[in-house]
Amino acid sequence: MSRGQVAVIVTEGRVALDQPASGEESSVATTRPSVRTLATLGVGDRVRIDAGTQRSTTVPVIEQLSAAELARELAWRVPQLTLSATPLSEVIPVFNRYGSERLVLDPVLGDMRLGGVLRADNTNALLQLLKNEFGIEAERREGALWLHRR
Repeated sequence: MSRGQVAVIVTEGRVALDQPASGEESSVATTRPSVRTLATLGVGDRVRIDAGTQRSTTVPVIEQLSAAELARELAWRVPQLTLSATPLSEVIPVFNRYGSERLVLDPVLGDMRLGGVLRADNTNALLQLLKNEFGIEAERREGALWLHRR
């Protein structure tokens, strides 16, 4: 992306890129000014637009990102956790927020302490760590992964 540009990536829903009709200034008003829609974007679409004050009359180029490209572009939104004797009961809610699987922890394991560095959306790495180091298994039931001792 070049200096003076803004990238818009749609992750949910649809987004319309509008421009006020010629001769109208952008301002907060009680009525919606007439606009010209330059483009409509859906999930996974990216467009780059100039951030300057000059109005563009060209239709922006819309790029459809692959799942891998979208994940790369949005990776900054997922925290990397640095754990140091962190109770498992504090780790699981973070993985439930960012991961694709819902984890349910056996309460007797809540005080177990973890150390290491993991991405908060890398549930597979967490499950592998728990299995290899602590003998904790994940059992799929009721639409979730239930964590318990073997």
